[in-house]
Amino acid sequence: MYSSLEQRMAGNYLSLFPPFVPDASAPVSVPEQERFYTLMKSLYRLAFDEPLLFVSALHEDDAFPNRFYKSSYGKPKLQADMKKFTGAIKDLLQNMFLLGQGGETKLNRRQLVILSRLGLDDLSNLPAAWI
Repeated sequence: MYSSLEQRMAGNYLSLFPPFVPDASAPVSVPEQERFYTLMKSLYRLAFDEPLLFVSALHEDDAFPNRFYKSSYGKPKLQADMKKFTGAIKDLLQNMFLLGQGGETKLNRRQLVILSRLGLDDLSNLPAAWI
C-alpha cells in the first residue's frame, strides 16, 4: 500500500487530520481559516506524495508490529528512520510558527522548496489565520 516508510508516516498524518470546522467568532474570517486549513492539509498531502522533498533518502516500508515492545522487532534503525522524517516535518512546522509570529528563522533549502510548492513564494503574504 505504501511505497516507503516515509510515505507511511505521512499517511498517518493525513489519516489523523481533522475535518475543517469554521469558527465564526474567531479573530480571523472563515475564508482565512479555511485558507490556512487547506495549506496545512496540502503540506501533509505533499509529504505523502513526495516524501523526498522532506528527507534525502527513502526507506523500505515497515512498521512496528507491537506499539509498546519495539525492541522485540529487532530493527533498532527503524525508529531512527521514522524520527528523521517526522523531525523534518516538525522542524518545518516550527519555522512556520516562527514566521507567523514575525520571529527570526532561517529556512533551509528543503523548507523553501516545500513552501514554494505550497504556493508560498512570498513569505510576507501568509494566511491571516497563520499569523
